[in-house]
Amino acid sequence: MRRCPAVETASEKGVQLASKTVTVQRGITIPMRDGLELVADLYLPPTDGPYPTLLQRTPYHRQSSPAFPLLAAERGFAVVMQDTRGRYDSPGIFRPFVHEADDGHDTCAWIIGQSWSNGRIGMFGGSYVGLTQWQAALAQSPGLEAISPAITASDYHDGWAYQGGAYELGFNVSWSMGLAQDTAFRLDRDQPGRDLVEQARDRSDNLHALLNRIPLAGDPLADEIAPYYDNDWLAHPDDDSFWQALKVGGRYGELDLACFHSGGWYDIFLGGTLRNYTGMRTGAKTERARNRQWLLINPRDHYTFSSHLPMGNYDPGIRSHHGTIDFDGMQLRFFDHVLRDADNGWDEGDHVRIFVMGPDTWRTEPDWPIARAQETTWYLHSTGQANTRDGNGILS
Repeated sequence: MRRCPAVETASEKGVQLASKTVTVQRGITIPMRDGLELVADLYLPPTDGPYPTLLQRTPYHRQSSPAFPLLAAERGFAVVMQDTRGRYDSPGIFRPFVHEADDGHDTCAWIIGQSWSNGRIGMFGGSYVGLTQWQAALAQSPGLEAISPAITASDYHDGWAYQGGAYELGFNVSWSMGLAQDTAFRLDRDQPGRDLVEQARDRSDNLHALLNRIPLAGDPLADEIAPYYDNDWLAHPDDDSFWQALKVGGRYGELDLACFHSGGWYDIFLGGTLRNYTGMRTGAKTERARNRQWLLINPRDHYTFSSHLPMGNYDPGIRSHHGTIDFDGMQLRFFDHVLRDADNGWDEGDHVRIFVMGPDTWRTEPDWPIARAQETTWYLHSTGQANTRDGNGILS
């Protein structure tokens, strides 16, 4: 990994290093209500505080994407990058979804009590890191005024673990085995000689062992390194109280905060992104919050969301790339406007920006759904041979 010239790295807990631009404190600890202390890094601007704070709570390692925290700190934001419970350097047991509301609340409560904080917080990040934002918002986290959730869902039953009632097998298997790599490392560290890391790597390289398993539950390795796969996801096939307690959809009336929603036309969570925008735009707790919702949809899928790479045979071109549109700069303008009350033009003009495929260009719209859109009914047809890729099925 190339070292960023703005800061040097430090692995020792609590070590503080300074450069000409940003001060970074590695390995600070933040107490949770049950006594656990989650680990985070703190980026502070070179100017005197207190500052508004940008927070990311991630299961994918707090140091995996240092560019945006450095940029934000240079722009005058304190930035807290935290490993979620049971991930990387943070103690505890990782159980997806379950602890993020309380832990998000407690993290925000700690932030607003720090001398460098002015009490105003925004959160950012995508996918599961978008989920940690929504859960912190639903927990009414103190100081949380703005979130920028990307490629994330509104319902973690229908639209995440399940789709239309069917278990989302391919996604759940690949995601859980990816998460399990760190869990296996932690188990091997605490109980040497078990060699779970190598077993987890073998399983990730041979996912068909889980994809082809009948019944889906009961794989001994998965039960050890990803127990939530059986105990939470498969154990709750219906939209029961487990999922209802986590759901964002239907609770927009509880929320009073500004949101910059972003997603992709081919993203697995596109439906949730659009529902979150429209739900907040029409049903947020206050008129002020309803008027402070913005939406951006690019032409990409979940895994190429911020990339410049083609998707299969489709190349949307360089204009779709986050670097071209300065997506990081857009987020900072959003946070400047909301957390600093900056008159920077962010709230002027249309609230929606979408990439139009075909002409491959960006367009703004006053709102979503587009008012002038017309519904068209399409039908499936065939002459009896529609069940193969080269069959005679048509849509018209």
